[in-house]
Parts: sequence; structure tokens; C-alpha cells
Amino acid sequence: MTAKDVKAMNDALKQSKAAEEAMQQAFIEQKPTTEVNKAIRQWMEKRQIWNSMGEKFFERWPKN
Repeated sequence: MTAKDVKAMNDALKQSKAAEEAMQQAFIEQKPTTEVNKAIRQWMEKRQIWNSMGEKFFERWPKN
């Protein structure tokens, strides 16, 4: 992994965590269903980016 890869992974993780917090806040504030659904989709998208980076860089990581 290069320094650029590490930065990209850190940024992806930060974005995933921020989207998760926004989703939780939408639930806490009992926002309208459309806003909650949007927050869920954004979190899922950011989480998938983070997961795919992990799969790319940690493909030899033990799976048990």
C-alpha cells in the first residue's frame, strides 16, 4: 500500500462514519421517511466503498 492508498482508505472510512452518524441522526430526529431513506442509501454507498477498498487491500487477510 502506498501513502496515497492509506489516505484514500482513511478518507473512505471517515466518509462512512459521517454517513452513519447522519443516518442515526435522521432516525433520532424522526425525519420524514424520504430523508431517512436517503440517509440510509448514502450510508450504504459509503460503506460499500470502504468495504471494496478493504477487499482490495486485504485480500490475503485470514477469513476465519
